[in-house]
Amino acid sequence: MPRHCKLREARSNLSFEHPFGLNDRGVPVFECIRLVCGTVNIHNKMTDQLSKSRYCFLTQTKRRISNSMIKDIISSIFENDLTLDDAKSFLTKGAVDNREFWEDLKAEICLCLASRIADRPVEAFLYLYRIIELVSLALPLVYASSQPDYRKALVFIKSLSENNRDGDLSIFRSFVKSAEKSGGYDDVFIDFIISGSTNELRTETKRQFEQLVINDKGINSKFSDDGSVLSISFSSMPLFFVQCRNRLFHNSQSGQNFKLDALNGASELCKMLIDSTLYWFSLVLIEVVKVNAKRYV
Repeated sequence: MPRHCKLREARSNLSFEHPFGLNDRGVPVFECIRLVCGTVNIHNKMTDQLSKSRYCFLTQTKRRISNSMIKDIISSIFENDLTLDDAKSFLTKGAVDNREFWEDLKAEICLCLASRIADRPVEAFLYLYRIIELVSLALPLVYASSQPDYRKALVFIKSLSENNRDGDLSIFRSFVKSAEKSGGYDDVFIDFIISGSTNELRTETKRQFEQLVINDKGINSKFSDDGSVLSISFSSMPLFFVQCRNRLFHNSQSGQNFKLDALNGASELCKMLIDSTLYWFSLVLIEVVKVNAKRYV
């Protein structure tokens, strides 16, 4: 269990039985899903601060808290292929699988969402990058071990080592390509809204993304006609996000990094990146859970 926080139900009169509940009544992998679906309160045990997570990154809408929300989440995730009883069976049987990893992931998601809710976007971006690093090897392994056909699993594992020079990033990128295909996300683009108080600021933001992140980097991307939306293909997201991280945190004399002064600082830039990246991460997470469920039901 994360040391800094404890999950609480969004309403005191709500109570869900194991494995759909929280803490002692929950399973860490499903608690991660409940977090990104906006159904919990995050209680910081050190400061006694309560962060109310009500935004569902899967649907990109505010979550309505109700007695039926667990059933709604299961129906949405498994697209009615699994009943509530099927999901209960899967979560109960797999409750001990990789439990420490899912607990670690839950802790990082708590930190990220609490920072986002408190309007600390740079801090939230840091935790989000840590999330991507944490899952870069773990999720491909969970995905491969869940494949019902060992021959497909073998082909998948071999594909992960196409380019050893890039290490974990290369493995994660190969995995995301497989998740893109199995999830039917081949034509999905993740949209990032280029915000700014003036047209000049929006133009400068677009220019820096084109020059420092997009051009000649192998990222499948496109801008809207008015330049206000940057769209990144599903499988290009790992490279895009890591490229943004590198250009944001480095400040070398080469000039290949974000000019944050011209962008009014890091906060606006990180705000632009967080929600859409969490949406994409949620899709990846759900795809792994769906494949993993097939082992048990």
